[in-house]
Amino acid sequence: MVEYAAVNRTLRGLLLLAAACGTGTDGTPVVPPTTPAPPPAPPTPMLEPGPVTGVKAAERGPDFIVWTWDPWPGATLYQILLYLDGGYEREVHYRSEHFFRLEGLEPGGAARIIVRVREIAGERVSWPGSVAVQTETLPPAPRRCTNEQRLALRYSDFVSEWDGTPFRVDLIQDFPNSVSEAGLDALLAPVGLLADKIEAQLGYRIVEMGDVISVPEGAPPDWNEDLDEFRRTCPVPREVGQVHFFHLDNYVPGVRDAGAVAVPDCGAFAITKYRVEREDWRPDDWAGPVMHELFHLFGFAHIDGYDGRRGVPMSRALDDSAATRGAESATWVDIDYLRCIFPEGG
Repeated sequence: MVEYAAVNRTLRGLLLLAAACGTGTDGTPVVPPTTPAPPPAPPTPMLEPGPVTGVKAAERGPDFIVWTWDPWPGATLYQILLYLDGGYEREVHYRSEHFFRLEGLEPGGAARIIVRVREIAGERVSWPGSVAVQTETLPPAPRRCTNEQRLALRYSDFVSEWDGTPFRVDLIQDFPNSVSEAGLDALLAPVGLLADKIEAQLGYRIVEMGDVISVPEGAPPDWNEDLDEFRRTCPVPREVGQVHFFHLDNYVPGVRDAGAVAVPDCGAFAITKYRVEREDWRPDDWAGPVMHELFHLFGFAHIDGYDGRRGVPMSRALDDSAATRGAESATWVDIDYLRCIFPEGG
């Protein structure tokens, strides 16, 4: 009886030992069940390249501007392109934050900014830039008018037609058939924006957007084919205070690639054939040049080389207006000059 109990205890010990050692009935080790490892997480998809949005002036003073923009997911570096005075002079800056402060500006001056994503999660990318945003600093006190009107008259006889009634800018429909009705409207629209901007600053209007009109009766058949002849004869009949905006059907002599030209003594300005016939020509790109040529009629001269004897100087933004859209190219300072050239009431 004692021997049987001892054998029984021995057998139970062996069975427990076998279970602990993981030995199966066929002699192979038994692997205890485990929880399977989770599959690797899929890589975060790269966002499609795109322009930064929401660029705006969040704060400005007489000598500084602060811009902000919508943060781009995953962006670790932004490239900031600055165009000082709204012209072509460029500075390049890099920031990890989604804001930028520019200091050292002149009161009433302007600067233009374009922002693009330059790094995503530390990886360098080259993505498209944002829409250009031009901003002016807070203006100085209005100037005390002196001889601005006399200087403007030396540049443009058209200035003498001011009688307190806003000048009306009409677009003569002599453009090629490739320029659609919408394209004509896009060419003329900046004048309306300028009219509103002037009134907001001065409290009265100096210019008005007119209409797309037919070639006025009395204009000779080849009236828009020779710039020199146009300057000599002013062949298109117009009313006092009316501005004619038209298509010049030839190249500007001596300046083959000129895109626009003003004829102040005839109260007219034009876009040239060279530009209209280019494949990359788009009417809505011409807002800045329209402002530039219109201000020539108002007695403004180029700022580069200005000698103070003829005309008043354009701001840099207005002089380099091909870089600027819409009425933005006409700054507070330009409009303040208009106040002295065209006083309220005539």
